[in-house]
Amino acid sequence: MAVELTDQQYEAFQKAMGFLTEVSTNPATRRDFERVAKKIRPEIETTDDIAAEAAKPYIDKLDATNEKIDAFLTAQQEREERAAQEASDRLRDDAFGRLKAEGYTEDGLEKIKGIMVSRSIADPEAAAALFDRMNPKPMEAVGGSWEPDHWDIQANAVDRDVEGLFANPDKWADREVYNVLNEMRGAK
Repeated sequence: MAVELTDQQYEAFQKAMGFLTEVSTNPATRRDFERVAKKIRPEIETTDDIAAEAAKPYIDKLDATNEKIDAFLTAQQEREERAAQEASDRLRDDAFGRLKAEGYTEDGLEKIKGIMVSRSIADPEAAAALFDRMNPKPMEAVGGSWEPDHWDIQANAVDRDVEGLFANPDKWADREVYNVLNEMRGAK
């Protein structure tokens, strides 16, 4: 079936064909033209489709290599983290061993662990120092220089002349004052 065009229609057809040829062959507009054409006709094969098909084997190789590298780096990071954790655990266990050797009881060590958790202290020995500060050891009771170091009443009575106190209190007091003054003079 032959269609006849008027001169005006033929001229419009020529202009449209020239425009389409110019847009589809110009490097600056070709990709945009192909994308627009693909939206209307999805079966059209564009330059991007051809390039993607040619690059697919290489991209697949790169993806496989990237997966292997990612797996290697993840395994390496896990090994490093595990080694660091083991070293930290070993240091902590050594510190608890030293604390135990210093005489801390199991109950004391548990309290130190509680302090470590509640105060976010990583070092057991630092937590032990805080524990010691919070729980000072009772001071040893030391006797005065005039007090006996045992409860032997008979021997102490002779040493301190308790019988002289009851026999003549004034004479005993004078002698004690004399003894104290001599001790003070000797201390200077």
